[in-house]
Amino acid sequence: MDRRSVLQNGVMATGLAAAAIAASAAAGAADAPGKINRVLFLDKGPLRQTADRLYDPASVEKELNSYCGSPTTKIEVGFPDNYDGSEVGLAIGDQNMLNGLDHMIALPALIRKMVWAQDNGYAAVISSNTFDPGVEGGRLAVKIPVIGVFRTAMHTALTLCDKIAITVPLESHIPYAWRLLRAYGLEHFVRTSPTK
Repeated sequence: MDRRSVLQNGVMATGLAAAAIAASAAAGAADAPGKINRVLFLDKGPLRQTADRLYDPASVEKELNSYCGSPTTKIEVGFPDNYDGSEVGLAIGDQNMLNGLDHMIALPALIRKMVWAQDNGYAAVISSNTFDPGVEGGRLAVKIPVIGVFRTAMHTALTLCDKIAITVPLESHIPYAWRLLRAYGLEHFVRTSPTK
């Protein structure tokens, strides 16, 4: 399975838990009966109108809305506006060296898009990337819920067991994943094992 397939499948798998949570958050934000609550499923990179695009946003949006189960909640796939350095993720991804640098470069654009979502009537934002880029900063910038799928998946898994294992597609993701686990106070719930 190539990197793009892993990313596409990761979006689908992590979207399930986050979509369910966002749907319940959006349902609680309803101002009037029958109001459609829109949830922005925010990709970490700008939309590229090329054949090399990582996935088809329309098919992902359809899949996410099938998880939602609420006729009053609509999940929409969105992208940050183009920003300086947005090609870094593709360049280091092609080298299988993704280490979080692309997420750091994207933070201002992601937070701007979260503010845009709030200003345009969205009830919540879900960060579509499994490393939660922009989630913490976005929570400081907006009043609507901002949900990260990494933290959501971790807490969901930990309701079922005391210890879990995490797999990452690239060796360069290992230190980044551990940094996030430490930041979330969850590292002691993860079993370690050799990478090879």
